[in-house]
Amino acid sequence: MVIFSGLRRGEALGLKWDDIDFLKGKIHVRRSLAKIKEKGLYLKDVKTKSSKRQVSISPYLIKRLQQHKRNQDEEKKVLGAAYQDNGLVFCTFDGKLKDPRNLLREFDRLIKKANLSKITIHDLRHLHATQLMISGVNPKVVQERLGHSRVAITLDLYSQVNEDLQVEAAIRLENDFFDNGDQVSG
Repeated sequence: MVIFSGLRRGEALGLKWDDIDFLKGKIHVRRSLAKIKEKGLYLKDVKTKSSKRQVSISPYLIKRLQQHKRNQDEEKKVLGAAYQDNGLVFCTFDGKLKDPRNLLREFDRLIKKANLSKITIHDLRHLHATQLMISGVNPKVVQERLGHSRVAITLDLYSQVNEDLQVEAAIRLENDFFDNGDQVSG
């Protein structure tokens, strides 16, 4: 889900079903899962005004989330009263808050099983942003999806992509300018 939404790990783990508008294709990021020694796992409001945001999601992700909800509803039926319904999208099998370390372990097992190079969940967030930038999505839109406070942060983080886009832009401009294929040399 992170690869298609750009959510941070804690934001994904803090996501509740009420935060998803399946009809409009929107996720409302309102809270994040946190863990501190003294308090353990708990849900907290996202850090900044820009972190509290709405993220549009694709039909593919909508279908995957709906299937996940159906599977979760089946698990609830099986467990009955033993299921602790917190309305969470991503939780333990019995509905409790999922420890981020356990999510990382599960993710690592899936990556290994798929015979992929070692990547992190946060790498998926970076891949989301990078692919959007490469696809020509306006950096302001990428900034809003990621929950960065300023577009400059997004541009700084993805400066290598921006450099690649600069080269691509120069070539596109030249091709558009010389639409007959004639090019001027140096």
